[in-house]
Parts: sequence; C-alpha cells; structure tokens
Amino acid sequence: MRVTTRLSRMVSLPLLLLALLTSAALAGEKTTTYYTLHYDSWSEVADALTPYLDAAFTTSKNVLGYDNSGYGKIDIYFYSDPGSATLGYTTAGQNSFHLNLTHGTSLRDSYLSEYGQTIAHETAHVFFFHQTKLNEKYAWSSDGAATYTWLTEALSYYVGGVAYPYGSQYSKATLASTFKYYSRNGAERASWLDTGRDYKNGSASALELVQLETIGYFISETYSWSGIASLLSTLAANGNYESAFKTIFGKESGQSGTSSGADVNTLYSDYIYFYLGHY
Repeated sequence: MRVTTRLSRMVSLPLLLLALLTSAALAGEKTTTYYTLHYDSWSEVADALTPYLDAAFTTSKNVLGYDNSGYGKIDIYFYSDPGSATLGYTTAGQNSFHLNLTHGTSLRDSYLSEYGQTIAHETAHVFFFHQTKLNEKYAWSSDGAATYTWLTEALSYYVGGVAYPYGSQYSKATLASTFKYYSRNGAERASWLDTGRDYKNGSASALELVQLETIGYFISETYSWSGIASLLSTLAANGNYESAFKTIFGKESGQSGTSSGADVNTLYSDYIYFYLGHY
C-alpha cells in the first residue's frame, strides 16, 4: 500500500495511524481467505463476489496439484472496461491479476458467476507460472513460450470453464460440438504450437481459441488431475516439454503438426479422435 501524503517526522503515532487507516480505506481493500481485492469504487461488487472466491482457488489447487505456498494472498485489481473482450489478465510470474468488471456495479448472480469463473482462470495462470517457472526458462519469442502459452491457457480454460463449480461447467458434448463446428469436422486444422504462438501475439483464429478451450478437458479426462499435477511437477524440474509429456503421458504432444491417425502416437492425434470420433 502506498501512502500518498507526505508525513512530517514530528507527526504523533495516533495521527500517523489515522493517516494510514484513511489511506487504506480510500484505496479500497478487502481480504478474503486466499485473495486481497483492490476494489476502488466497487466495494459492493467485492462484497457480493466473496462467496465465489474460495472455490476459484481450491479448484485451481485441485486440478494443478499446487497451492501457491510461499506467495501469500493473491492480489486482484478491479477495473471496468465494458467494451473490452478481455475479462481478466495477469503477467507471468506475478502473484496478482486484474479483473474487468464488464457489468460495472451490477450484482446480478450471472455476472458474479462470470467474474468468479474469470478469477478461477487467472488463478490457474498464477499457479502455473509459480510452479513451473517456464516463463523464466524460455524467451518470449521462442517456441518454448508458444508451448507454455497453449498449455497454460488450456489448463486455465478448463479450470474456469469446466471444473469451477459456479462457472459454465461445459460438458464434453458442448465442447465437441463447438470444436466440430469450427474445425469443419476436422477438415480445418491448426497445430497447438501455432495456436500458442498466435494467441500470445494477439492473432489467434476462432478455431485456435476453441482449441484452447477444449485441450484441457481432453487432458483431464484422459490422464486425470493427478496426471496434470505430475506433468507440471516434471516441467518444473527440467522444463523439457516433450520429455515431460512422454514420461507422464507415454507419448509426445504432436504440437508442431496436425497429423492424426491410429498409427500416430501423439496427444494431438488422440485429441482429434476424442472430440470428433474419427481421425
């Protein structure tokens, strides 16, 4: 917390304490079990959102097998930009993120659920980078960064959109229908590596966005949450993607291409069959 007024050395302790408390009140902070909300003028939203918060943290913890130990409460900074498609964002390695209150001061349950889902998504990002530190191992322009981008987004979309109990809780049928539509039943394809690269560069296609929303569910259903936790632990230890995929899942990712078939032993090929029922 920054105190913006300049205090004389001669200010008495009671007056100094009053100044600090006043500043804290103006800053607008609310502490919950796992988060510190910096709500500015949206105090009522912060209060109404509180019941949605614990599950955002625990869902991320359960799926990723990591509890953010040593980093303290996660800071959430509120802002409102109703015209933006960005619902929230974080910087890799930070113990904080920003939440866009796209519906302003409204306390409608559906809006609070949407914010909770975004918080779960961003919390998963915070956990992912604290656990793996892949952002420190790969330069932003590298293929390694493209890989950690599609992987962290896939897991975060799964945490928020499927596993989080107050969110959309998308089913396999819904995800499969969406993927089938945007891929034209598999006729149109994009590699996971290109998906990660395009997403981090802000140029992801509709199909690539759908892939980010569907990969995590496929991995979870095929290898379970314990498999996801083991993958991230292995990546934290050595940072070698294909070695980690093969060690934990028994096969490489196939992320750099779009080949599929009964004889193609990759995660990508299995993903195609998982959603389309054919290669």
